[in-house]
Amino acid sequence: MYCPSCRGVFEAEIAVCPKCEIPLIAELDKSEDTQLEAPQPSIGDIQPFVMVFETSDPTLLSSATALLDGANIPFAIRDESASGILPSQVLVPEEYAKDVQELLSRQAENVDDG
Repeated sequence: MYCPSCRGVFEAEIAVCPKCEIPLIAELDKSEDTQLEAPQPSIGDIQPFVMVFETSDPTLLSSATALLDGANIPFAIRDESASGILPSQVLVPEEYAKDVQELLSRQAENVDDG
């Protein structure tokens, strides 16, 4: 799925662009782009990162980061699991926090349902 505005590329289960908040489409007009890339933030656009997910389970961490990758949402991982004391944390720019919480909630509902 593609965003017609920012031209981001998303997994099929994502219906709305988390950045532009518009419905995604199945195909883009390839004549306008020679290569599709995720939009890169400029230095002036960088906002503080906030924690949106925390787990000690490497499988859940992998699943969450794959979901963010598929939605072209920038993230960082604070991994304190090696010390055995603290779980790993997924952090995203503050502007994406609400969208990520919605994506993770939908993912959790899908897992619970199926």
